[in-house]
Order: sequence, then C-alpha cells, then structure tokens
Amino acid sequence: MKKITATILSALAFTVFCSSGTALSCARTFSASAEENTVKAELVTPTSYEQYLALNAPDSVAATEGYLAIADGNTLYVFDRADNVYRRYEHAAPIQKVEFDGSGNLYFVSELELYKFTPENLKNGEAATSLPVTCKGLFAVEGDVLCYYTSLNALKFYSLSTGALLHEVSLQTPLQSESPLAFGKDGLYCVTESETLANGYTVYAINLQTYGLTQVTNVGEKLRSLTVANNLLCLVTQSGDFFSYNVTDLSGKNDISKVTPITHEETGYTSLCSYDGNVYAVRGDTVRHYSVENACFTDYEIGSSSTSPNRLNGASELTLNENKLFIADDENGRIAVYDVESQTFGTDIYTELNDPYLESYQSTLLVSTSEEAVVYSLSKRTYGESLLTLRLDSVAAEGKIVGTASVYGRYYLLTENNYCYTLSKESGEWAWTKTQKNTQTLRAVSFTADVYGSLYVVYDDDTVYRYTEKELLSANARGQKVLEGLLSPKKISVDYETDLYALVDGTIYEYSKNEGGMYELNHSYTPNYHLVNDDAPALESFAFGLETNLTYLLYEGDYIVKTDELNIPAVNPIPVGNAAELIFGETHRDFEVVNVDADAILIEFDVSALQDSTQFPYVAFERTQETQTALKLGEEGAYSLVAIAKQRTGEYKTCLVLTDFCEALEEASYKTDYETPKTGYLTNDVSLYKFPYVHGVLTTGRLTDGAQVAVLGEVTQLDHAYYEIRVTGEDGEEKIGYVPKPYITLFDGSTPHPETVVNGDTETDTDGVWRMAYLILGFGTILILVDYLILHKRKDSEE
Repeated sequence: MKKITATILSALAFTVFCSSGTALSCARTFSASAEENTVKAELVTPTSYEQYLALNAPDSVAATEGYLAIADGNTLYVFDRADNVYRRYEHAAPIQKVEFDGSGNLYFVSELELYKFTPENLKNGEAATSLPVTCKGLFAVEGDVLCYYTSLNALKFYSLSTGALLHEVSLQTPLQSESPLAFGKDGLYCVTESETLANGYTVYAINLQTYGLTQVTNVGEKLRSLTVANNLLCLVTQSGDFFSYNVTDLSGKNDISKVTPITHEETGYTSLCSYDGNVYAVRGDTVRHYSVENACFTDYEIGSSSTSPNRLNGASELTLNENKLFIADDENGRIAVYDVESQTFGTDIYTELNDPYLESYQSTLLVSTSEEAVVYSLSKRTYGESLLTLRLDSVAAEGKIVGTASVYGRYYLLTENNYCYTLSKESGEWAWTKTQKNTQTLRAVSFTADVYGSLYVVYDDDTVYRYTEKELLSANARGQKVLEGLLSPKKISVDYETDLYALVDGTIYEYSKNEGGMYELNHSYTPNYHLVNDDAPALESFAFGLETNLTYLLYEGDYIVKTDELNIPAVNPIPVGNAAELIFGETHRDFEVVNVDADAILIEFDVSALQDSTQFPYVAFERTQETQTALKLGEEGAYSLVAIAKQRTGEYKTCLVLTDFCEALEEASYKTDYETPKTGYLTNDVSLYKFPYVHGVLTTGRLTDGAQVAVLGEVTQLDHAYYEIRVTGEDGEEKIGYVPKPYITLFDGSTPHPETVVNGDTETDTDGVWRMAYLILGFGTILILVDYLILHKRKDSEE
C-alpha cells in the first residue's frame, strides 16, 4: 500500500496542519501569487479535509460536538470542527486512550498517568496538564463524571468540576486486564472476569444513581473495546471482530453467542467510541464511521488510503471521458467511476488488472496493464462485462505496453518495440489487429491521442512524433517530429487546442506549437496541494476534458484534487468578446461559406441567448467525422462562428469551431452578384435576415406579401438558396438582407425555370413539384405550396 510519510515534529510541540484561513473542507482556495488570479482547488475524494489524515497505527478515538481526537502512537491529532483544521500534539510516550468531557476538555492516558487538554491549550499549542491520578489506562468520561480503575477490584467516580469523590464501586471479580470502559444510557459499562464461565467474561452496567451492577451478558472472548450508542452495544473482540447488538435483545441472555448480532465484520478492529448516535471504529490505519440508524458502516473514513466505497487504496491512474472520471483503485480491485457533473460516485468496474492505463469512449472502457488489456462495457444492460481480452503475443519480442489511446471508438495500444494493437468493434464483435512499425533502434516510452485523431509517441531519445492513424499503422511512415528534449514522462496528454502536457517527476510541463509547428515549453506547474503536513505530496497522474478548464490530480497518498491552475482550454465557458456585436450589430453583415474539416470540434451554443451574455451559452460539443459545409458568421479570437443545417430535421445549430479547421470556399462558388439588380415580388409575409440564415434573432424587419424588392444576387451551398435583396421602407430607409429564394418570384408570365433547393451538401430537385403545381393549379397555389414546403420547414426559425 502506498503511504505518505508524516513529518515528525519535536516532542511536546503542537502544530496546526493549516491555518484556519487556508483550511480545506469540501473546497480550499489557493492563491497562485499576489498578482495572479485566485486558483481554486477542491477535494474530489475524500470529500472533506477531515477525512484525509495519514495515520500510522491509531490506537484510540474520541468525538464530541466540536472536536474529533485520534491517538496515533505518540501523536495526538485533534480536528477542530469550527476552525476546520487538524492540530497535532507530540507526546513523550505512546498515548493509550482519549476521551472528551462535556465541556470539550480532552483527557488521555500515557504510561499510567492521566493528562488533560483544554480547548485553549489545543489552540495555543500548550502542553497537556498531568493530573494526580494513576488509572492504569482504564478510565471513562461522561459529562462531569470521571471514572477510573484504581486496583484489581475498584472503580472510582469523581466530579471533574469539583474534584470530589462521588463513589467507589467494589467488584466481585477483577476487571478484564486493559478492560474497556464506556458510558451508555444505562450507566457505565465494564467487563470483568466471569464468575461462572471458564475463560469467560461478564459485561456489567453500573447505574450512576444507585451504583448497583446489572449483568448485561457473558462473552467467551476477551474484549478490546466496547461502546454504547442509543440502544446498540458495539464490541470489538481480542481477535479484532466488530459486533453490534440490540441491548434489548441481550436482556436475560446469559451467553452472547446465543444472540444474533445486528452487524458482524471480521478482523482488523481495535477501538471504538460513540457520540450522538455515531460510532467511530479504529481499523488498521483508518477510523471508520458506523451508522447506528442504518446499522452499517458508511463510506466516511479517516485515513489516507481506504477500502470504503468511494475512497481509494493504492490508486495509480485516472482518465476523463466527457463527464465521467475513471480511477484505477488498484488495491481495492476496481475502477471507481465518478460523475463530475453530479459530483457523485457511480457503480464500480471490478478488475484484476493493477497499475493500468485507462481510456474510455462512449459506452466502453479500456483497461490495460503492461502486458494485457480488457475492454469493459459501460452500457446499462451489460455494465462491467468484459467485451474483449487481449494479451501480448510475446512480451520479450514486443516489449511492454507503454500507453493507450482512443480515436472515435478505436483503441490503440503501443509497445516499447513499436508494435501497435488496434482494438475495435467490427460487425458487432470486438476484435484486434497488430502491426509493427519500423523505427530503427528507437523505443517508445509514452503514447496518447488528441480529440482530432492525431496520435503522439514519445521515444527514448526524448523526441515526440505526431502520427495520423494511417501513418501509425504503416510500417515505414515516421510521422512528424514535433518536440525534442522531453525526458521520459510518466504521462502525456493533449488538450483540444493541441497544447501538449507531460508529467515528469511531479511537475506538469505545458508545450505549445510555434509558427514552424514544433512544440516549445510554455509553462510548468508543480501543483503540490498539501492536505496534511507532508513535505512533498507525490503527483501520480492527471486528467482533463473538453467541457471545463479543470484538471484532476491524483496524488500517491490516494486523494484527488480538481483545480483550475493549469487553465485548460475548455468548450464551456468561452467569453463572448465582440461576437454579440458581430451578430446583432448592423442590419447586413458579410459572411463566408466554409468547409469544416472532418475531426473538428463543434461547440454548439444558443444564439438566442447570446445578446446579453458574457459567455457563449453552451449547449454541447460534437466531434465531426466528415467534412461539413457551414455558413461562417464571423470570428471571435481563435474561433469561427458557424451555422450548420441539420440535414434530417432542417433545424440549425450555431457553433464555435477553431478557425484552423475551416477552409473558406471561393465566393464565386456560392454567391452570384447581379450586374443589374432584378425586380422581384414577395410571395408571402416574410422576415428580412442579416445573414442567409433563417433564425428569428437575426431579422431586421418584416416584409409584406406582394412587396416589390430589388434582387441583388443569390447565395447557394447552404440549407436552401437565398436571394440578397434591397428594400426601401416607408421612411425611405434602405435595408439589405437575405430571404429564402422561394419567397420571391421574378415571375414574368412564363413557365418558371427549374429550381434546385440545396440543403447543406444534399441537392433536392424540386422542378417537378413547381412545374406540376403551376400547370394544374396555377400561380396562387404555388404560393401555398411554397409556404408549406419552405416556411413550415422550420417553424421555430421564424420570430
């Protein structure tokens, strides 16, 4: 199990893990520097700072409303709920037991002496006060009452406020050595050697009014700890088993083995305490929480590594696919699945593969070690099932797997000796193929892909090459060298603006392309978020996605932090800049028709909500897989604003796409300007649009049926053909805009010429429709038919 070694402070020194102004709870804020913006960092798992504490060998735990105390060898940890900090006290000898009284004072035993801390002692870093009591480690506190064991057969009860002796109880048989003492609703519970059972022990309850003893039950094994919460008696046996019983069920039962426990968990438990209906149980190097109400252990656990649900134990890798974060939780034998939107954990994927590479696409997850790989299903019906298992043909010949990549449903694995395995679903079944690249003496050391389908290989000569899929699978294609001097990164990743990130010795290096296409170092980050007082938390891995600028950081101590420190380019949100003015400003705007490349990222936004927004109203992103024709409305920074017609529905989507992925068409291929304007007449009431784009927010006015207009030209290649027209209003003001071509007729009494309405890249010859309608029903019916086919094509496009 991977551990974080705690810094050992000097004896009798009290240290606050972090000041109250910077303490991490569910969120902790860090400032990058005085001049820079505030960097946010927040725990993902565990979900609170209180739960993350690197314990070594905890012995005892105590809780009250304001504090939680844990004895760990010579160290005492106290969590202050009000200040949200752990404070640490180093004692000269091991601490055996801790208890709180009703005022928040803390008591502990060390080498038979009883010590006391007040809340002020804790905050001020003062030493504990030694009390004149020899209690052999056996004591309990409840409110103002202190009880401790003074001899083999005597328990003394004192008032903490006055110091007066309240009572002394003599026992018929000695207390069990190192006997657990605990207050409950029926008084003080203690364990003595049994008078009737050979090698047995008796649990008694001592009434604090009469100080009489009532036998609760007999047990056949020595008890290490007990506590009472509400009506539950919880026990830890010498062998480390945890039991909980209903106290009522024990009434009249002389042998606890005859009573069915409510809960039984085996091995590893050592100590218990309870407060306000909650039970805390020490197990190994963690403190677990037991819900009395639900009679089960919860996922709350104090410790650096944990076997509890939604916690990590020996985690080694993580990857993000859309809104799902997959985490290799090795020693728990599972892949934890975290939904970054709802901030909740889903159903684990159980696997025997440790220290894996992870990739995910849509409804599948690839888990790969250095020698084998498994594709798991994420679909509802077959969730967690293995779809394909692959083992290298020869590790000796091929070398170990150094990385995996995902490109539109195809998974790639690359080995040290440059063997490439392709895993894909063919004809409904998953299968794999293998190719070998000829890279002379170079060995691969790391491997990844970007969202556009380019693949990146780091070689042992510290170079990085970028490949297309075709080049990667070609034996002799070398690809393009894009980076030199990258020293054996533990992981590489590429954002959607194609900046490259490499993790080397706990530092993430960011590289950006220069004008020549080579990568140069742009920035480096060493995100050491100290959740406990560790000198150097080891960064194990990192992951980011497309939709937010957050990076998820996995630390070797089994915790995950999300931060915006790296400021990853994200599709949501993107500042509007001048885009609103560009779209909504003038009545007539220039435009282009472009081809958007295959493998581009389209960032759809709600143009209706854009005008009053400071950020593009994000809807979704889509990876294109073929070239698409689009109307380019303008540019904003590195992005082009494009409108694309959905061919099947006739609806529109307005998107941002990186301008590098747009190829402008020759204007003559889509726009014809008439040398002399032509006269046309409107066939319906219709809006005038700033762009050849039928959308209600892009109108500049309303035109009436039969109005005469000057037709300046026509536009094709879009969802349908448009006329560019000029109209003169009643005030004499001229406006220029666009109207779908069928709304205007240049009719001169002759039979209409054949027309072709173009929808995106698909041509639809409507000549037959127009000609038949004209010949049979006449011109008036043509207007009705036009209205039906065109105007109602997208009802919500009109204002």
